Amino acid sequence: MGLLLLHIPLCLLSPSSRTSTHVWDGVLDAAALTELRSDRILAGHDGTYSLDRSVGPRTITESIICSLLDQIGDDAPFVEYWSRGHWASMDMHRDIDEALAELIPDPNDSSVGVQRCPMKAHVLYVDVQQASPTCVFHEAGEDGQDDDDDLSTSRGGGPRRMERLTIVPAVAGRLLRFGGHKYHSVPNPVLEYLLEVPRPHAASTDSFASTEGSPTEGPTEGSPTGGPTEGSPTGGPTEGQPTVTRMVILFNTWTTPPMPFGGGLYEQDVSRASVSAYRAVEAKPPRCNPSDVWRTAEHFHHPDDHGDARPTLLVSLMGNVAARRGCEAEQVELATRSPIAEVSHALLSEETVHVVSVSSDLPSK
Repeated sequence: MGLLLLHIPLCLLSPSSRTSTHVWDGVLDAAALTELRSDRILAGHDGTYSLDRSVGPRTITESIICSLLDQIGDDAPFVEYWSRGHWASMDMHRDIDEALAELIPDPNDSSVGVQRCPMKAHVLYVDVQQASPTCVFHEAGEDGQDDDDDLSTSRGGGPRRMERLTIVPAVAGRLLRFGGHKYHSVPNPVLEYLLEVPRPHAASTDSFASTEGSPTEGPTEGSPTGGPTEGSPTGGPTEGQPTVTRMVILFNTWTTPPMPFGGGLYEQDVSRASVSAYRAVEAKPPRCNPSDVWRTAEHFHHPDDHGDARPTLLVSLMGNVAARRGCEAEQVELATRSPIAEVSHALLSEETVHVVSVSSDLPSK
């Protein structure tokens, strides 16, 4: 069976595709990747920042984020962003306005906070030593829904029935964009979620062994305000284990920015060194490639015709009940009709994006 190549022009990012997950390669050239990597090393992977696009970029990182959004045609006025330099396990989560969730209970369930999600979430892969994937989960009923209302609180909440899993390998110069309400995660080791590891891959899992513990972070590979996520700055490698480079920049778009979180999580003052570095190149700042040279990543859609579904994946949910999970359950079990060896192959993919049909009941309490 060959690979199904999907080519989606940026001009087609219209209401019909607002809930889709998009993956593009070649969004940055080698020079821009080098400058971006240097800027993140200069600034350090600390803090989550808020960018008002009407003010304009202050750093090389912000210049590149703004140029990416310009090329996509996303005119959201506010961006929050953070970065991570190494590979860390990130449990399944939505990105939310965490300060709001801490302050205001859900009117339908006072044990959990109200959840407001960003419009769009992004992962920009900058420097990758290991093609460890980002997993994006598609819930039932998402197709055709409006994905642009970041003031709505109906897009958040605990997990609903899952229908698809998109597995996106980390590749330098790749941009992942998905609905800001979508659950997502990063496994470490790569086969962390499998209930059973196929024998052909069992010997190879050592090369994907975990190199850092799960962080306690602020933002996520998605979310910026709370527990750990694809992107939080505070997690470090487990003692005695080497760090595996997986430098990513995580950024969310908002029409109304999230509330500041206690303890100054949103640092208004970006690194002075980064500001100075940007001023030196401000006349001709680093930008992304024009969108007409971006390439839609190769996608392989796994056939859903292998008989009855069976439990295949067990994924932990991030955070506490009130602020992040939105439910008492701590894990979600996913069944697939694809053979477990096929799912393993998808998780171990080095470049191709894999889309796997999954099914799940609502998490039990």
